[in-house]
Amino acid sequence: MDVPSFVISTKLDDFEQAKKMFELHRSYRISGIKVVYRSDVRGAYAQFSKLDQACVRLGIIPVSNENEYSSETSADQLRLKSRYVEFLLTKDFVLDRRTLWVDSGQAGVRVQHNPWLSDSSKSHCGLFCKLANLTDDYKEKTTRTGRLYVSVFIQFRDRKIP
Repeated sequence: MDVPSFVISTKLDDFEQAKKMFELHRSYRISGIKVVYRSDVRGAYAQFSKLDQACVRLGIIPVSNENEYSSETSADQLRLKSRYVEFLLTKDFVLDRRTLWVDSGQAGVRVQHNPWLSDSSKSHCGLFCKLANLTDDYKEKTTRTGRLYVSVFIQFRDRKIP
């Protein structure tokens, strides 16, 4: 089965942050993941020469019906599977802890950037990952056609106090 995805990271700082994501998964219940793929060139792709450099991997696949699987990478709504699957390195990434995605608590109202608009009866923790400026080390390992941008939004609900 084809499973398109993104993965995490070549830099030490990012690797340490990536490990935190797995710790977060144990400490929080993930309520939703959205991944947006966008390219400035139709059919743009990345080709990788040193795939053994991949270290930490977060597995996600496009939403599909039960017993159906999709290899369509343009889908922007994805769901977390019950188990992680390892993928090869595709992107550098950074974490921006200032971005908080919250549930508005109102039917028909989209999630908000502003935590003051959230449902105060629920605890929230958000994580935002985005494609970082590519490091020289990363560029040496890859050849690229066009630019492929990946934005990842991960929302956690029901925070557990350590």
